Amino acid sequence: MDDKSDILHFIRDNDIKFIRLALCDLFGAQKNVSVPASAFPRALEEGVLFDADELGNMGAAGKLLIKPDVSALALLPWRPSHGRVARFYCDTYTPEGGTFGLDMRAALREAEAKASQKGVRANFSAGGAFYLLKTDERGLPTGEPYDSGGYMDIAPADRGENVRRDICLYLEQMGVSPVESVHLSGPGQNEIKLGGASPLAAADNAVTYRSVVRTVAAQSGLFASFDPSPMAGKPGSGLEITVSGAEPAQVAAALAKARDMALFTNPGANSFGRLCGENGELVPAVEEDGRGGHVLRWPDPGADPSIGVMLLLSAMAEGEDGSGTSFPKSREEAVLAARESKFIRGHVPRPVLEAYAEPVPRDI
Repeated sequence: MDDKSDILHFIRDNDIKFIRLALCDLFGAQKNVSVPASAFPRALEEGVLFDADELGNMGAAGKLLIKPDVSALALLPWRPSHGRVARFYCDTYTPEGGTFGLDMRAALREAEAKASQKGVRANFSAGGAFYLLKTDERGLPTGEPYDSGGYMDIAPADRGENVRRDICLYLEQMGVSPVESVHLSGPGQNEIKLGGASPLAAADNAVTYRSVVRTVAAQSGLFASFDPSPMAGKPGSGLEITVSGAEPAQVAAALAKARDMALFTNPGANSFGRLCGENGELVPAVEEDGRGGHVLRWPDPGADPSIGVMLLLSAMAEGEDGSGTSFPKSREEAVLAARESKFIRGHVPRPVLEAYAEPVPRDI
């Protein structure tokens, strides 16, 4: 729904009593402000102010303004059916209503428009692998996997099938299409693949996916880890972004910039080495999915999907010989590569680059 009056009718007709206005910080962590349905018309017209400095990682101090994107509505299916809760993803502005230059979701929307003008009209999908870990009496992760299952195992070895089922059901109710659910090779390691969507919708879907996974895991007394390598000696987890509808040369152009964008696609403390060969090459960086699409395997599941898809799309639009590329072997190398990259300087605001160059800002 793109019409504001239709949105207000939908809220009234579906007994929605609270609305979450959601945004992501610079590192892709979802935040939100809730307003009652009675206050939503004002929020829709004027926006809602919040203290950016309280978040500490928005690249700005003082107040910022969020306004709901009326095309990014979803009901939260785990909340009560009477007095329902809806969620809108929001765009971020200055208090005066001007564009906030560090809003990576807005940057992705702009990159999508520019790429379309250059003939790049690719769809993306990004779900991601995760580990289900047991929790202690305080609800904190223990580091012990929920099961000892392996690739494509079934119950009883696979104890995560009910968790994955509930995740898929919730996603479908929120307008996100899961297309595959499987236990991966690691103990407690799971993956749900999502259907393709436009770049902005795919990034939003990835944020929704992480939120739903963590919610269902917590409901089951578990902790869902999107760390790329949460268990020593066990298989790592990737984001595995599938690109469909793009020319092979465009996908190769994205691969050619993998080193430059690694700081943003692989922001975790132990991101590097998961896919690196002895000489720093990516092995393998891209695979065909058998349906004409290409699976980009190097991004981490904890990466901010907006900045990741924005950089991939921008690289595809600019084009470059993608005959091969190396990949950083450490976070220090990734920081240096990003700072030296003309491509990154052209697409990532300096405050965002400097924020990522600091020690890892959060536990993914």
